[in-house]
Amino acid sequence: MKAKKTFNNIEEQLLSIPTWRLITEVVVILAGLAIVLEPDKSVNPAKVIFDSAESIAIASAVVLYFKEIPERKKQRHYEAWQTIDNAHGIETSYARRKAIEDLYEDNISFYEIDIPKADLQTINLSGADLRNANLHGDDLSGADLSGADLSGADLRKANLRNTWLRGTNLEEANLHRADLSGANLFDIGGTKNQYPNCHVDGIESDYLALIHDTINRQNTNLSGADLSRANLSRANLSGANLSRANLSGTYLNDINLEEAYLRGGNLKEAYLYGASLYGADLSGTDLSGADLSGADLSGANLEEAHIRSANLKEANLEDTNFSGADLSGADLSGAVFGRDRYCNASFCNANLRQAILKSGNLSGADLSGADLSGTILSGVDLSGANLSGAQLSCTDLKEANLGYDGLLNRTNLSGANLDFADLSGTILSGVDLSDTNLSGTNLSGADLSDASLDGADLSGVDLSKIKWNESTQWPAAEEVAKARNISKELKQQLGIE
Repeated sequence: MKAKKTFNNIEEQLLSIPTWRLITEVVVILAGLAIVLEPDKSVNPAKVIFDSAESIAIASAVVLYFKEIPERKKQRHYEAWQTIDNAHGIETSYARRKAIEDLYEDNISFYEIDIPKADLQTINLSGADLRNANLHGDDLSGADLSGADLSGADLRKANLRNTWLRGTNLEEANLHRADLSGANLFDIGGTKNQYPNCHVDGIESDYLALIHDTINRQNTNLSGADLSRANLSRANLSGANLSRANLSGTYLNDINLEEAYLRGGNLKEAYLYGASLYGADLSGTDLSGADLSGADLSGANLEEAHIRSANLKEANLEDTNFSGADLSGADLSGAVFGRDRYCNASFCNANLRQAILKSGNLSGADLSGADLSGTILSGVDLSGANLSGAQLSCTDLKEANLGYDGLLNRTNLSGANLDFADLSGTILSGVDLSDTNLSGTNLSGADLSDASLDGADLSGVDLSKIKWNESTQWPAAEEVAKARNISKELKQQLGIE
């Protein structure tokens, strides 16, 4: 490549010299050499030049031929474009492929080239200018498009399976229903030969998880691209810019989107089973109806995201930010949460059965009608949360905070089912527990100051070492009497024998 560049520079310099001057210089130099190299110095110089006339004429012809290279190139390029145009609508054309390769070798731009439904398997167009190209339905499987500029290109229904797209610019490209399965779209160091399967595992990003506006722009740029219903399963898009991209209905199973920038994107009903989204920015994205079962969302930012009716079963949600997110109707059963933030998030009617949410912040969250049966919520901040009508049977709420939030909003548990739940040591001050099913619940050591238990079912409830005050509202005395370990003071207050 370096030798070719040097040759091209020399060629350009020689072509810039006027023809008459170049021929004159060649004639003078050859004539001078003929005289100098003549062994018999007594021979007339004119005779020496005359005897060398044939050689000088041949050299002059070579110079003329060389000077005509640009015109011949223009003619060759014209014929190549003509071949491409003549093959329009033909799926497989060797002549068209050769014409494209010849133009590529001469570094010709393919801006707005129109070659839909063309068979271009394994073609090498790395670094090519393919802006606004019409590649609708093209078969580019196994092709090398690394470093190419495909911004604004039409790649609808294109076959890009196992295509090398490292460092490719796909900004505003239309990849609707394109197949990118097995494609590599990650800008990494190294060569294609180092990664023959076009899929890179174990690549570690060396920049922070909070990418936001400091995203590494050297990685794949797919911002605003239409990838709806495309197949990108197992592709490597870690660190990619997919902001505002349309990925609705797209197959992204087992994809690597670690630390990717997806803010404001459309992933409605996308398939993300087993996907790796560690540290990704998904704030404001639409993930409603998406399949994220078994996905790794640890450290991801899902602030203000729409995740309604999504499948997050057994997903890894350690340190995930769900602040203000809408997860109503989502399936989060068996999901693992960590020190996550769910402030003001909506889990209305969500399925959280047997999920693990230790020490998270759910203050102000809407959990009305949610199924939290068997869920571990120990140490979770639920102050000001709405748990009305929620299913909390056999739930572990040890040392959770269900009291007033900072704005003195009461946690609402009215109508919830808390049978056999563990609420030992839980802060329930000011909580609305009216009409709840607390049968068999462990309330030992709980703080019930200012709480409302009017109409609650307390049969078999453990009330040992609880805290209450005069503002605590109790159900009828005969209902409280069904509880266990009632203190003498409470019995005296409620008139229980």
